[in-house]
Amino acid sequence: LQVSESMPAELGLFDLVIVDEASQSSIDVLPVLMRAKKLLVVGDNKQVSPSNVGLASAQIDVLRNRYLHGQPHAAYLTPDMSLYDMASSIYESSVMLLEHFRCHPAIISYSNKNFYSNRIKPMRLSKKSEQLSPALVAIYTSQGYRESKNSKHINRIEAKAIIEEMKLL
Repeated sequence: LQVSESMPAELGLFDLVIVDEASQSSIDVLPVLMRAKKLLVVGDNKQVSPSNVGLASAQIDVLRNRYLHGQPHAAYLTPDMSLYDMASSIYESSVMLLEHFRCHPAIISYSNKNFYSNRIKPMRLSKKSEQLSPALVAIYTSQGYRESKNSKHINRIEAKAIIEEMKLL
């Protein structure tokens, strides 16, 4: 992490460290954690955990035993556990954020139904250009005709009608 290279290795350097997407953060976040007086872990247990590809568990065990021997919760520092996993194992209380602002309601509805028991409340207001309904609109252009030139077919009146409709979005 860049923190190791740019900040002094001083315990409690920051009053508060916030780790967002903690369900995707591995033990690589340890240099940041040691600099925190307090830690706020933000994550989602329904999201993917970090990949432990290329990490040898035996090497992690050696380092953990050498440098963290006797430290509480050191056993949770494994390549398979995310920071979110560790925090939820150590601390019982958590808060689930129920309002969702990131995705279009039609997109989050799948996850909401299949993973969150419809507890998520979509809050994003769609821009007119993002509205999905209706997905297809038929517009009749009575004056349209197809021109054929060099094996290309062009209907200029229909093209202009499409442009005018797009301007309305």
